[in-house]
Amino acid sequence: MIHIKKNGFFVKGKDAETKSVEFIEVETLSYHLQDSVVIDEDVTVEDLVTSLNNWAIEVDLIFAGYTKGFNIGPYFDSMKLGVVGEELDDLDFLEFHWNVEYIEYDEEVDGNITPEINFMVCFSGINDSVKVSTFEESREYGLSLAPLRNWKHLPIKLDKVFTITSVNKDPKTNVYKQKKIITAERGFNFYELIGGFLYELSWHGYPDKQEEVADKLANISYEIGDMKRVSFDEIKLEGAREELADLETNKQSLVDNEKYEDIGEVDKQIEEVKAEIEGLEKKINEDK
Repeated sequence: MIHIKKNGFFVKGKDAETKSVEFIEVETLSYHLQDSVVIDEDVTVEDLVTSLNNWAIEVDLIFAGYTKGFNIGPYFDSMKLGVVGEELDDLDFLEFHWNVEYIEYDEEVDGNITPEINFMVCFSGINDSVKVSTFEESREYGLSLAPLRNWKHLPIKLDKVFTITSVNKDPKTNVYKQKKIITAERGFNFYELIGGFLYELSWHGYPDKQEEVADKLANISYEIGDMKRVSFDEIKLEGAREELADLETNKQSLVDNEKYEDIGEVDKQIEEVKAEIEGLEKKINEDK
């Protein structure tokens, strides 16, 4: 187990004289790539980048596959500059989490479909005060285009919980349904965590290139005209109405083909979707 502290990377060991357990700074970073990670509560992004820069030669070599060859030094140097624009003081912390990709292939082996699951470490800036209620709101913010010096102050947290979901078509109704397969926890090892951090940090290149891309995007204007802002509930309502239309079409197909044994299940789904539509319509009218 490797401990990320404000002043570096440490492991637990015994003092040769007192035999007491104490934290010892790692001697070779590459020896601890598969160690699970513990981060002290007071560690900030600036602490992490500073510690990585102290190991620049080893970090640049080990994580070249994640960074595409970009070195840690320029990010550290940029971080030490003053804030450009406004500091991201509306964010409460930086959170590492798992991005999980679940794929089911059509090919069967021995009558079974073997899914593929891919894990990738990502991070987001978190505004913990936001309670998401509409499509436009979010508590998570991407930082790949924000200057590092503007969010270096954020403390770091780890979210080990991940959820795997699948989207499958019901063979009876031909309607796609999202299904939660499992919610579980997975810890982070040092190589995964730091690799994920450096991958996103270097996505747009060195800081000067990153800020150039951000400036170009900031200068792009969109002609919105009379476009109406649509709430998340209205988007869900439209989806529910489309689902209802599909179900009713499929029910008629079952009737036409005299597959009466399957109609009961479709009727059940139709009633559920109608109830969802009624609830959404009521909520939207109350919010107007």
